[in-house]
Amino acid sequence: MDTRNLDLSQRILVSESARSYRQEVGGNPAEPQACERHGSGGTRDGSLVNYVPTCYYPGENFEELPAVAPEFLLSPDVSGQAWENVIETQSTLDSVKKLLRERRGLGVTFLIPSRSQRPWSPPVGFQCVYESYFQDDMKLWFPIPRLVTSYVRRRGAALSQFLNGSWCIAVALMVMAAEIDVSMSVRVFEELTSISSLDDGLLSIKMRPSYNVIGGHPNKTFDWQRSYFYVKCDDSAFEDPPDEDYRVLWNTLLGRIPSLTRAISSYTNRLLFSLRIPFERSCCCETRSRTLGEYFLGEGSPFHRSYLQE
Repeated sequence: MDTRNLDLSQRILVSESARSYRQEVGGNPAEPQACERHGSGGTRDGSLVNYVPTCYYPGENFEELPAVAPEFLLSPDVSGQAWENVIETQSTLDSVKKLLRERRGLGVTFLIPSRSQRPWSPPVGFQCVYESYFQDDMKLWFPIPRLVTSYVRRRGAALSQFLNGSWCIAVALMVMAAEIDVSMSVRVFEELTSISSLDDGLLSIKMRPSYNVIGGHPNKTFDWQRSYFYVKCDDSAFEDPPDEDYRVLWNTLLGRIPSLTRAISSYTNRLLFSLRIPFERSCCCETRSRTLGEYFLGEGSPFHRSYLQE
């Protein structure tokens, strides 16, 4: 059910009705289940409460929505998807709520995976993201920029395959481009960066040495992969919401990208020249950009995000 067009009283009625139905079907009181969902990573298997999305509404309101129908659930036991480095999530309702408050993720609908679910098994209509993608070292935001989803789609990969430092690079380039009032397109991003496949199924994006206008960024952070959750594919979570064909299974065969045209390469060189001006003037050797430094050290984005399209 789409509850975004309902007023607050109507949403509360929907939430209460859904909760009463789950209690009748499950035959268990809600309180012990809610306690476990809040306090430990991953929800229990075998209960409808595992698949109850929560939406963050204005006014600090988090409301439970009707449970995901069983036919939309995916099994984590898929051939070729056994990665020993991936364990059950440490995310909880409390940790994701805190994250959405800090990143102002209004309207985002999320789901805590069960103990058996993995990043490659979100329900249909959801994508998996890591909490570390949005934390202070990386600072990705909601709605997730079109640049990110377009790049992942062109590579034939899953969003959850990427080291969190990969999106630190994307954020840094988008912020620096916004500083000079230009857009960072996915094709320019592809020329500025390289991608490599790691042995554990993960993918890593790095700046090309000849184009490295960003210094001091981490490739990944400690335990970055431990806490993950599912977000609904709508325009609250994504600028360009992924459709049902968007990949969730991990893929180690990287998609081939056509060679860039001479016009794109010429534009990239002009963009890099423009980026190097604030880059070299900055007194911050780690961020090399005034706006970038303000963004990573400040409370929120100091620039207008209309420049961060695609």
